Amino acid sequence: MAPDIIRICCFERNCNTLALLNSTIESRGLQDDINNLYKTLPPSTPSPPTTAIPSTQPAPILPTTAPLYAIITISALSIIVVVTVTIIIVGVCYHHRRRLFVHRVVQIECKSPGISPHTIVCPELSHDDTENSGSGSGKPLLVHRSIAGQINLHELIGKGRYGRVFKASYRLDDVAVKVFHTVEKASWAHEVDIYQTCLFCHPNILRFVASDSRDCGSQVELWLITEYCEFGSLYDVLSQNTFSPENMLQLAYTAVSGLDHLHTEIFGHEAKPAIVHRDLKSRNILVKRDYTCCIGDLGLALRYDRKKEQAEDPPSKKVGTKRYLAPEIIDDSISLKHFELFKRADIYSFGLILWEIVMRGEIDGE
Repeated sequence: MAPDIIRICCFERNCNTLALLNSTIESRGLQDDINNLYKTLPPSTPSPPTTAIPSTQPAPILPTTAPLYAIITISALSIIVVVTVTIIIVGVCYHHRRRLFVHRVVQIECKSPGISPHTIVCPELSHDDTENSGSGSGKPLLVHRSIAGQINLHELIGKGRYGRVFKASYRLDDVAVKVFHTVEKASWAHEVDIYQTCLFCHPNILRFVASDSRDCGSQVELWLITEYCEFGSLYDVLSQNTFSPENMLQLAYTAVSGLDHLHTEIFGHEAKPAIVHRDLKSRNILVKRDYTCCIGDLGLALRYDRKKEQAEDPPSKKVGTKRYLAPEIIDDSISLKHFELFKRADIYSFGLILWEIVMRGEIDGE
């Protein structure tokens, strides 16, 4: 008879012990046989601790599947980044090309005012004075064939030795149109050229809009279009009003700021020469709606030629109004080589303008 195999389970170490028992054990009490069996077994010795040997084989890579929404999100973000970068690059290129276009030099050649007239047009007019104050930054932006056909003359607002001045409208803006006589072509061309001087823009210098020539059949009209100052000249304003000390200072300060910009020479790649007015008077200074002044009527102005170290040749032998002229201008004792003396003559004329402003002042109600 084959021996029985009994598994003995307990709660101690090495409790699972295999024991071979003869069939005779069956006749005895099971409890006594188990007790005797434990007595005959050798004492158990603890097995030495085992240390885990690190496996050299790489851990298996479990296959992963990306959710569909994650793929869609990544694709959308990539498209947004590409579109944003493209828009930025296109915008930078556009502004760079526009800047080059603004600073492009446009030359004026007036061979025959009656045939194919050239029109020079400055940037679009705007009601925001902070963006479009001054006379236009150097050369104008656009070149058209005829701007005269787009301007409607309304009323005559002034006359001078060179011609007449009209209030007009260009698109949705009011402008002033100075119409020169045909015999004053040289003065017209010279004043247009002065207005197109590089870096000429300043809030206290009359803003240049455009120039054109129009064939009226029996004669040719030469147009100079500038911004419109509804209060008229400083002479008109002083004739009709009195001012507080604060307002007098504002009129004087803004007028002298324009004169200072004319006299200042700016150096650099786009340099501005020093300019003298030579015809300063209260009628040639205009007053804007906010009671700030701007200098106009630059037909007799001269620029300083640094290469020749003297003033440029004047378009004519005419001089300004004698009442405002310095004595050395009246007796013609200033040479074109003494450009600083022309500046001082402007200061002399401006001193008389300051006297006119002070005489219309009101202090303590008097």
